[in-house]
Amino acid sequence: LEAICKGMISYGFDNWQNLHKLVPARSQHSIKFLSRKILATLIDYTGVSDPETASKLAKILREAQPAGVASTPPMEALKDWKLLEENAVPYARRIVLLNAIRKAVQTYGETAVLDGVPQISGQAPSTWWTRMHDVDLLRGIIRHGFGSVEAIIADEELIFFSTMKDEKTGVKYEWPPAVQIGLRLREILTALSFRNAKYSRKSRRRRTTTAKNAGENSSSSRKRSTPAGNNTAGHSDSKPSSKRLKVQVEEEKTGENIQKIKGEKKKEKKKEKKITKKEMSRKQSKKDEGIVKKEPLDVKTEEDGNKSEESHKTVGKREGGDGLKTM
Repeated sequence: LEAICKGMISYGFDNWQNLHKLVPARSQHSIKFLSRKILATLIDYTGVSDPETASKLAKILREAQPAGVASTPPMEALKDWKLLEENAVPYARRIVLLNAIRKAVQTYGETAVLDGVPQISGQAPSTWWTRMHDVDLLRGIIRHGFGSVEAIIADEELIFFSTMKDEKTGVKYEWPPAVQIGLRLREILTALSFRNAKYSRKSRRRRTTTAKNAGENSSSSRKRSTPAGNNTAGHSDSKPSSKRLKVQVEEEKTGENIQKIKGEKKKEKKKEKKITKKEMSRKQSKKDEGIVKKEPLDVKTEEDGNKSEESHKTVGKREGGDGLKTM
């Protein structure tokens, strides 16, 4: 268990080949089982003191679960291991860090791991440190493990072999302190997370645009396509089945019925509109006739009134005249 735990701290959780080299007596299946148990125990220890790291470890464990296994409980035998309990938080952070490096290298490749990443913020570990040293640092950790400085420098495929050694003196520069290397790794991983978030947004936009285009193309193709009965008459190769023809015939019949019903409804609405227009015109004509009939009657009454007034005046005059005569 100690060897597997040390291998997880130096190589990561899922670097099974290097872990198997450390414990060749055990099978790869048993190494995976014990690694999951160690990870579950670390989650149990770091849940209170560092919940963010514990949640990241839980995500790594979920992704590594075999098919049919819901969860992996902590191992009872590991609870008596005081070294694991005391160093649970730094061990957990190291495993999270190595898992992120391994994913980045596997996704983008060793040499292109920092493609699309802007300039990394923060101070470099040394004055001679360049961007290529950042790339080869990640490559060296995946190949040789975290803290294997001598193996990383001795790797001829990495830039540190030519930078750290000189043909005359043997040593050109000194390796930076472990604290500086750790800070640099965290800055690299933050830059990688920004790059991944940017690419994920772009991929989402592409997926949405492709889905929209696909929907538009499918709708346009449906509109342009002719019925299957007309196509089968001209093309003998693509013959639809009898069931499909029946369904198409039924659909056509239902469509015709719907059109007929719509046409009948339109005719009924037109008739109702005509009837209402006729009724409105009749009512208006009746109103007009009533007004015309009433006007001459009113005139007659006025004339009669005027005549009666004039007759009364003349009678009064006559009576007055007669009275004068009599007096």
